[in-house]
Amino acid sequence: MRPKLLYIFFIIIPLFIAGCNISNDHSSEKNKQAVSDKEEAKQTVIRYLKALNDNDYDEQLQYLSTRKRGEFEQDWVKRKEQNCMVKYEYVKIINITPDESEKTKVGYMKHGGGQLTKPVDFASFDVDFEYKIIHPEVDKKKLNYSFDLIKEKENEPWKIDDWGISWDNVPPPD
Repeated sequence: MRPKLLYIFFIIIPLFIAGCNISNDHSSEKNKQAVSDKEEAKQTVIRYLKALNDNDYDEQLQYLSTRKRGEFEQDWVKRKEQNCMVKYEYVKIINITPDESEKTKVGYMKHGGGQLTKPVDFASFDVDFEYKIIHPEVDKKKLNYSFDLIKEKENEPWKIDDWGISWDNVPPPD
């Protein structure tokens, strides 16, 4: 009886404990990856707003989804034809917080751009920012926009697919 207890105590229990630690390491690794992935989505918003601040049209385009890029380019052509190009004096980020609510995701997927793009992954951020436009002249304004980001395909970078007021401010459909 004593050799069995020693066997259990010195062999089985340490292997069991080691196995638990290994599985915990995998789950913490997945959590780190998820955090870094969402951090990359946040960085996309920051880079886009920096490009806006720099009035860098080409740089802005690289952070937009295929759908949003098409809309953006059409708007750009119209503004250019009308000699009404927007030029920012500055864009200053005040705060960025992730919006992980189910309402936001469902709103985007069922009633927003998600029904068209069918993204692989989705993230949303509430962004408080301040801006001033030189041309056409607009005094300093503060806004709170929701930026919806997607991955159009697996292993692609995050792209901004929509922005504007958050889904909390949109009435439910009839």
